[in-house]
Parts: sequence; C-alpha cells; structure tokens
Amino acid sequence: MTTIRSEAELALRLASDEAMRQRMRGLIRAVDEGARSTSQLLDHATVAYRAGQQSFSQIDLGRVTAALAERYRTTADLKDIHILLSCPEEPLLTFGDAVLLEAAIRNLIDNAIKYSPPDTDIHLTLQRQEQIAILTCRDHGRGLDGQSGGMLSGRFQRGTNVEDVIGSGLGLTIVTEAAAVMNGQFSLVPAEGGGALATLVLPLASLQEESA
Repeated sequence: MTTIRSEAELALRLASDEAMRQRMRGLIRAVDEGARSTSQLLDHATVAYRAGQQSFSQIDLGRVTAALAERYRTTADLKDIHILLSCPEEPLLTFGDAVLLEAAIRNLIDNAIKYSPPDTDIHLTLQRQEQIAILTCRDHGRGLDGQSGGMLSGRFQRGTNVEDVIGSGLGLTIVTEAAAVMNGQFSLVPAEGGGALATLVLPLASLQEESA
C-alpha cells in the first residue's frame, strides 16, 4: 500500500489534467482508507493474541496519550481538526500491556478524526479519580444516531450514519477488548451538544498489581 501511495503521489505531481489529478487524489484517499482498515485488522489480531500472554508492566498513561496525540496531529491538521490534550502533571501509572494500551488509544483518536467534520476540536482529557485513571475522547462528529455504544463496540458493527466513510467496524471493538484485558472498561455515549464521548477507564498500577 505504501508503494501504491507513493506512485499515486508521483502521478499527482506530474499530472497536468485536472480530471486526472482528481482521480489520483481519490486513489490516494482509497489507499489511506485501505491502510487504516488493514491496521485495525492487525490491531484486533494483536489484541486476541496478547490477551493470553499477560505481558504486563507499569505504563505512564499521560506519556502514551501525549505521544499518540502528537503523532495524529498531522492527520488531523489535513482536515483542519484540532486535537486538544489535557493531562495532569503527575504521572498516572497503570499496570498493563503497552501494545494493547497504545492500540486502544490509537483507535480512539483515529475514530474521532475519521468521523469529525473540518474545523472542529477533539478533546482528549486524562484525569485521576481515586484509584482509577479516566481518559475521555470527546468529538463534535456525527454522534451515535440513536444507537447504543455497546452495539457499536461489537465486531464489524458500524453506525447507520457512516455509510459514506470506509471502515472495518473494529476500532471500538479493539478499545473494548483491550480495556477488558487490563481490567478496565470502555463506554461510548452521545456528547452534549452533538458528537460522541468515548471513555476509557483503567485501574491505577498499585490496584492492578495487587490483583495480578
């Protein structure tokens, strides 16, 4: 897919005919969507595999969240979407699988960008509440269209209002299953004023280590 995208970008730069340029842009978008779907399929397979491995260690949730937010800024900027991050100064340590945690947060951010319109904000907020860490991802996108977050978190389930957007229907499944492996929870509800509010809850390290 990377090779195809590179060739399409080259063809786009060389093309002088506007109709051909539009076709090349469409091809690049299609390749990007295909790459996203392939990535989600691999993420889901990784979750299924690592669920039985229990390769846990202490992870700084703030550091992982900040790194992924920065990684996705370019993708968001292409749609004029702004990622706003709020994290506490103190480290929030969870005891879990770093690969699964990154896959969960990555899919949260990717999902929010994919279904948000241009010139909107995505709010990522990490906070501590007693012995748990709460990460919320609030967007101003299409919302749930009356469907439940639990239904949309099922494998290959997609909303009734996203037919025009290519997707695998696995993004929220990855988040849900990764959270469960690490003794956490995931929920998705309509946000006040429109859009969706995704919440990932994980126990802090001391509590998880005691139950391990």
